Amino acid sequence: AVVAYLNRTHRFEADPSWLYFLPGVVQGLNLVCRVAQQEHAQKMKVAGAREDQNGRPPGVLVMTPIYPPFLSAPANMGCELITVPLVRGEVEGTCGLRVDWTFDWE
Repeated sequence: AVVAYLNRTHRFEADPSWLYFLPGVVQGLNLVCRVAQQEHAQKMKVAGAREDQNGRPPGVLVMTPIYPPFLSAPANMGCELITVPLVRGEVEGTCGLRVDWTFDWE
């Protein structure tokens, strides 16, 4: 059903083996970090090295502010947390003022 939905609504042909059903987004983030760490370890093993050229584990980029579990998941799975702070701005919305976060391009 999910594969048919993706094809029908997004014209995306997904292989059912690509899908993993998880109880929540935090579990999904931890899984992604674990896979990143395992892929990194496999590449280093193939290259005959113990760590990358900088001596660091794989990095996971997280934009802050964010839901706190996103900050701990990378370290829990042996990855380096790389934060990118966002700038708070105020935008006039249809129901009044709303907060909008954006990159600081300067």
